[in-house]
Amino acid sequence: MGYPSLNKKTRWQTPAQMVYKLDFYPQTKYEERDPLARVAFTETIPIDIFIETNLVDWSDIRARNQKIKDIMDKCDAIYVEGKLKEKYATKLEVGLVKKDGTRRWVRRSDTDVREKINKTYFEMTGIKAGCMGNIPGGEAFTTPEYIKGIFVGDVVVHVDQSYPLDEKNALVVECYDDSYKIIDGPKDIIEKINKRKNDAMKLLLEAEKNKSLPQEIIDLKKRNFERVGEFAINTNPKARLCEYLIVNEKIARMMHIALGSGFEPDRSTEYHMDIVFNAPRQKLDVFGVDKEGDKHWILKDGEFAV
Repeated sequence: MGYPSLNKKTRWQTPAQMVYKLDFYPQTKYEERDPLARVAFTETIPIDIFIETNLVDWSDIRARNQKIKDIMDKCDAIYVEGKLKEKYATKLEVGLVKKDGTRRWVRRSDTDVREKINKTYFEMTGIKAGCMGNIPGGEAFTTPEYIKGIFVGDVVVHVDQSYPLDEKNALVVECYDDSYKIIDGPKDIIEKINKRKNDAMKLLLEAEKNKSLPQEIIDLKKRNFERVGEFAINTNPKARLCEYLIVNEKIARMMHIALGSGFEPDRSTEYHMDIVFNAPRQKLDVFGVDKEGDKHWILKDGEFAV
């Protein structure tokens, strides 16, 4: 049936969504009540990995995240170009400006959840949304307006769990502005991705049949179902490759892109699958171009330029 808001303006899928009232939920702007809790989450990672990846200088990570954010905020697009002569090479254009001229929000993942209210989002929108963070943190990320090109996932992909990838059997995704297609990769992993998407669509159709969500949210989630939802630069210098996505998507100088749901309310859908790729191995150049045509570098040959 869904969980109606007190003012009857929307319905939630779970009680937890009501409690956290995160900014990227499409219901949040219709819910007058404040969030009731802040949330920071991790995976069940071993204690030594947990300690190593969190025993960092958070001010340094925040400063680098801010530099990356500053570049993205003054450029209309970010370009990613690989130099390896392999079967597939990463080459992307990532749009940051919406059709109405407003910009996509570039975020810093600094794992700061001391407050229940997301102050930045409140200043931007006047909406009281909740705070969320990963432990460990360490990334600068955005919901891209569009992505065009190809990227080569050669580290890990998270579907129902994390699955390792490598350069000999990478997961290759081609992006077409507002959709994507997996064009190569391990067959078993592609099958798992397709199953996850099929299960997600079944849940969405079930919600539509039972009217447990407003139809406008159902339609929104359907429109976003084949989109890319996240583009991120990883910035945690203590994160090391392991079995856990929440660590691997923070490894400094690596990058990740997520298929499915984004981190803005107009880009919500029913799944979010992160694919991590190795910028140093692929010798990726990552830079933005501003309105004057000047380049602003983030990575050169896979190494930080900021």
